[in-house]
Amino acid sequence: MNHERLSLGVHAVSAAALLVLLAVPPIVVPGTGVELYYSWNGPGPLSVGLLASGMVVGVLLQTSGFVPRETLAGLVVVMAGILLLVATGWALLGQGQAAMALPSIEEFVYHRWAVLAFSAVTFGTALWYADVVLRSGHDAESAE
Repeated sequence: MNHERLSLGVHAVSAAALLVLLAVPPIVVPGTGVELYYSWNGPGPLSVGLLASGMVVGVLLQTSGFVPRETLAGLVVVMAGILLLVATGWALLGQGQAAMALPSIEEFVYHRWAVLAFSAVTFGTALWYADVVLRSGHDAESAE
């Protein structure tokens, strides 16, 4: 299998998995506790979800031929880097007591840390894809 397609596919799956992880609390625990849990005066989980959605759309556009692979590689690295910074800020500086608003707290004790871990994986897969794209471009230039 082509390393570029593999790295792009793994990146898309990691971004989509992050979206699923962010959607779990509103689905499992409907009500106002989730709104308080996701509320924060800075960029937080909704920003992470928006960036992850943008990366999934970018991958779909690239596979359709609308976005050059070099452009997408740079874009996903920047977006995933911002995503990781936002997730880190929310996990470390967010309102810890807001998690207590959830009626079934046992399920969400580690949710923030899982979001942070998935964000780190998404950043790593973005770096992997960019590395593969840059190496293939460099190899093509050296072959000439």
